[in-house]
Amino acid sequence: MTSSIIKKTAEYKAKEAARVIEQAPLFCWNGIKDATGKKLQPAYYSEGAVTDSEKAIFIHATGGISFSPQVLNCFKPLETSYLIGGYSRCDRIHVHPFHPLYSQVKAAAKASIVKEEEIFAARRAKREKLAA
Repeated sequence: MTSSIIKKTAEYKAKEAARVIEQAPLFCWNGIKDATGKKLQPAYYSEGAVTDSEKAIFIHATGGISFSPQVLNCFKPLETSYLIGGYSRCDRIHVHPFHPLYSQVKAAAKASIVKEEEIFAARRAKREKLAA
């Protein structure tokens, strides 16, 4: 990477981290509620490497429903010239570690894993009980 790209990347990350999101959505294990408090927008979370081994979290809308404009607005890129293309779409949101809502999204993603493990354990116990 050239020094100008590194500098531009660092500046973008600093701007993004300093962003103030006044109407942050509520991230749940099975979806997102926007600041209006309307019904849950079903979603699941996945993790993946972005650049330089940074781990990003992807939020995927489920059930053929797109995320609300209020939710998408919280993840809109500050600059379109930065390397990240496809930062958010109607059905998928890409959350970088330097985004101000990253820790909340990561907590919801972890809660999702815990909840899924509980569901699988309950199903396994039920099957074992029926088999006995």
